[in-house]
Amino acid sequence: MAALDKLTGKTIWTSEAFKDTSSLSSPILIKLPARQIIVACSRHFLFALDCKSGEPLWKYELTGFEAEGDHCNTPVFYKGSIYFVSGDRNGQGTFRLNLSDDGSSIKEVWTNPQIKNVFGGFVMLDDHLITTIRGNSLKSMELTKGSVTDSLKVSNGGLIYGDSKFFCYGNNGDLSLVTYDKGTFAVSSKFKIEKGTLQHFAHPVVVNGIMYIRHGNELMAYKVK
Repeated sequence: MAALDKLTGKTIWTSEAFKDTSSLSSPILIKLPARQIIVACSRHFLFALDCKSGEPLWKYELTGFEAEGDHCNTPVFYKGSIYFVSGDRNGQGTFRLNLSDDGSSIKEVWTNPQIKNVFGGFVMLDDHLITTIRGNSLKSMELTKGSVTDSLKVSNGGLIYGDSKFFCYGNNGDLSLVTYDKGTFAVSSKFKIEKGTLQHFAHPVVVNGIMYIRHGNELMAYKVK
């Protein structure tokens, strides 16, 4: 990893970190009273560096390596813990790590190997983690033990939350709008994205009551009611 001056491009520091290969996951910045840390994901580790010096602080091994797989989800820091959803078939799946006050160490709280996706993303809402998983289901998990509290059959794919509903854009082109009331899912609308070509991998975006969907070279806009 490297840190650059954003105005001049001058290198501030470089770090070999743990000498692992890269993944497609985006790093996050966590601001703590003692320091600021960067949490990032490589091919085999979730790890942290000191933001000022690039010094490696800790690493957490991601098991179940797949030659054709990768980690694309962004980790989330929520109420003192780091949450991550991995996609390797024999890996940890979704897990929670408690972060020490100074950011120098972590402690595994739980793992749930049944809840996994590669790049669908996940949403933190009302002390629950919500994500779509392999096997084509939308799952809600409570954060204390990582147990599933509700499940709904939808196509696995990109997930966002807005206008008090979930937008599930499946890898098969199905678009499902899902309400979430008192911890219970219900499908309010469902249709197929017909325009465009190749994979349905782009996440939907909702702005000012309009949902935008990109599929290949086609961009579509839908009014959300």
